[in-house]
Amino acid sequence: MIKGLNALRCVLASGFINAWYLIAAAYYAAKEFNQEAEIVNGLNKAYPYVCSCTLEVDQYAGMFGDQAKNAATNFDSCSETAAAAINSTNSTSS
Repeated sequence: MIKGLNALRCVLASGFINAWYLIAAAYYAAKEFNQEAEIVNGLNKAYPYVCSCTLEVDQYAGMFGDQAKNAATNFDSCSETAAAAINSTNSTSS
């Protein structure tokens, strides 16, 4: 079930992987009218809310105890190969 939930998270995250194209298009369209500062200001205001989910998941997992913290580590990557690499790195550094 955890791997399924992680796969769903990765699909939703990677579905918007090229969203920066839309942001770049909006920036260049705004630049044409000397309004690029509005796009930059909007991005600066939105960034803490859009890109904070990894930090929040780690913080929430810590609040629920060790079992939740261990379960949260399953969501650190989107592939089993990457998870194995993270686990081997963590075990050699301990």
